[in-house]
Amino acid sequence: MSVLVRVSPEPTRRDRGVVAAAVAATLLVIAGPMLAAAWNDGGPGVPIEEPPLPESAQRVLAELPDSYQAGGMVVVPAASDPYFIWPGGVGHDRVDGEVVGLGVRGLTEYGVLPSAGATPGWLLNLGPADNVYSDVGPLSFACVRWPGAERCTGALLAEHDGDHHILRAGIGSPTSLELVTRTMGFGSGGRRDVWVGWMPPGAASVWVTVVGHQTIRDVPGRTSGPAAVSGRAVWWVTSPDAVSAVSFRDVQGHVVERITVGD
Repeated sequence: MSVLVRVSPEPTRRDRGVVAAAVAATLLVIAGPMLAAAWNDGGPGVPIEEPPLPESAQRVLAELPDSYQAGGMVVVPAASDPYFIWPGGVGHDRVDGEVVGLGVRGLTEYGVLPSAGATPGWLLNLGPADNVYSDVGPLSFACVRWPGAERCTGALLAEHDGDHHILRAGIGSPTSLELVTRTMGFGSGGRRDVWVGWMPPGAASVWVTVVGHQTIRDVPGRTSGPAAVSGRAVWWVTSPDAVSAVSFRDVQGHVVERITVGD
């Protein structure tokens, strides 16, 4: 998760712990309209030559149903993975406002999400160097109220068999802007970084400053309706390049808030 540092409004990873059904996850978000299409869902970036797969990843391909190779990784669909257990579902009574579909799929490092008791040891011992990931299906964002909590907090959800499951929780509240989730993603053109956060008051659009191989430019992000999530809007963007700043603009195009992105 990135730490975002406010500046002037002028332009200028393997834990398995699952707490209360919230699972720390690495997520994919592919999104972007029109001008942002080059960065959202596999646009131009520096081509990456795929390295040979580790033996462990080759074994996954041979033994796990529906697994496939893509972008130097082995991807295992969670929906057909016999060693995967979905975290608890989230009822509608725990959601404040809408569940905003992101129109994308999620990706997590294999083993981060809960595994069945019969999972073989070799599979449990996979690590980052093995390049094996779970495809958790369609993603969405909602403000989820935990039992006994006075207010809801942002959460990324995966949809499976008609239910929503929490993949990552604690993504700020409608009254905060400090927490912005940054995760690893994967698109048709390779790996991506993903940012999801809340829109500040008075903002109508969001732009991110991306630092490419040879260029620096501003790219538009996507947003929900103005009061879709517990009375607030959320924004999200995917980029193959590094993001150095996020700017929020009003309807006239003036910057009302600008934050720099730190590691």
